[in-house]
Amino acid sequence: MRGEIITLEKWYEKLPSFSTIFDGNPLLNMLFPDTALVWMANNNLSASEVVFAEALHKFASRYVMHKYDSDTASSTIESIRADIIATSLAEWNKFQSLKEVINGELSLDKIKELFGNYNITKIGGWTDKYNAEDYKFVDTWTRETERKTSVSNFESVLKPLSTTETDYEPSSTQQTTHERIGDPNTPSMNRRSYDGGETNLDNYKEFGYKNGEFYNTYYKFILSFPNSVDMFLNLSATSFLLDIYNPTWLYN
Repeated sequence: MRGEIITLEKWYEKLPSFSTIFDGNPLLNMLFPDTALVWMANNNLSASEVVFAEALHKFASRYVMHKYDSDTASSTIESIRADIIATSLAEWNKFQSLKEVINGELSLDKIKELFGNYNITKIGGWTDKYNAEDYKFVDTWTRETERKTSVSNFESVLKPLSTTETDYEPSSTQQTTHERIGDPNTPSMNRRSYDGGETNLDNYKEFGYKNGEFYNTYYKFILSFPNSVDMFLNLSATSFLLDIYNPTWLYN
């Protein structure tokens, strides 16, 4: 029968080269830890073979959306392979990040830092300045010419008790001046200089965000050792499989 709709398992039985649909996919090495890739290479296993074996186990009774035709089977496989690669490239960042997790490159402390309940990012630097005292007090008064001491008698009349006179009488414009200058080695002012000039925190920004729920989900995700191959197969299945299963496998 030509042009028949058959399951993934039937496709593989009729055409063993169907197992190459994941060949050349750029995401495959991201699905395994580097140590697992070394083991697979030492045992003559490719990532494509391992992924297809899992796909066959997972989707054996699911129908392929392309009709099987022996005359065009090879070109159909090439088309399926291209569709899977296109779908994979759209998820590049997701699986690249997942690779870091699989390899253990993200520590739990780093994850808490990135996805914790609260994080602050500070923009702008600063320099603390300590300035020495910088002041000058000037006291100015007119020169004294005469000082008198008096007492009031019972008739409320002031009676001089003593009089002190100066040796000379200066002019009315003659003055004396006293100056006090601060110690230059004593710090008196603390000023913080921010990038962009000395300001009152104008260019100092703090951004906070809460990611508690996301962190809790991600934390469980890390500890559950995600099956990245399963995630990839669920993603790529939409490229070549129908959402229909062959029910007869239940009775075989």
